[in-house]
Amino acid sequence: MPLKKAPGIVPAVDMNLGQAVVYVNRLRGLQEEVTGLKVGSDIYDEFGYLVGNTVLGQADLDLPLILDMQKRGTDVPFMIGRQNKMAGEYGFAAYIGSPLGSGSQAGETDKEMGSLQAFVKYCRESAMEPIIVLEMTQPGSTHFAREGACEDLARLSMELGVRYFVAPATRPERIQVYREILGDRGEIVSPGSGPQKTGDVVADAVSAIEHGADHLVIGRGLYGSDDPVGTTKRIFEAVARAHEKR
Repeated sequence: MPLKKAPGIVPAVDMNLGQAVVYVNRLRGLQEEVTGLKVGSDIYDEFGYLVGNTVLGQADLDLPLILDMQKRGTDVPFMIGRQNKMAGEYGFAAYIGSPLGSGSQAGETDKEMGSLQAFVKYCRESAMEPIIVLEMTQPGSTHFAREGACEDLARLSMELGVRYFVAPATRPERIQVYREILGDRGEIVSPGSGPQKTGDVVADAVSAIEHGADHLVIGRGLYGSDDPVGTTKRIFEAVARAHEKR
């Protein structure tokens, strides 16, 4: 199932499987607003892909699942290939990877490739859209990267035909840097609106969009709401206006 055209909201299903079933059932009817559901280690580390997706599938949401096991994108190419093949058997629409510390080396075989090339290659072989993390949301997330490394990652990913990138709503000025690099050839997915920034999830989301984001990953700002559906619609209406003006 393809990801929704920008703009859109990506609810982060960062909770245990029982809570997730209740939560995703509350999100019915949001196909227009929601890009996809981001699901990761909270569920799959405990239950695996088979049990996790079988249970989530019973909600019959008709929304694409975006796999967020991003740190596996830093592994050696041979392991990335195994991990992506395993994930690809369970119908994920996209896979978020974070090959930030692994370097990049052109090649065709596992022995020749860098982690970035391997992650993109094996996502595509498994019919998953690769989503590349350029920067995390937390303070100091680029402290151990040389200056310009994240920008180089964006450029190299574009050369490989990557379309989706993660940049932090906590630092909207960095979103703007990547928007200038990507132009209209890439879409930016931004986590961090709400509790990690000002606490005003709508204002943070609009700021991210104004600086160049296309999709907003929102966790606590939605699942902590008494009315996640209403909150999703309210955020979407605000970001859709901002996206259209941009």
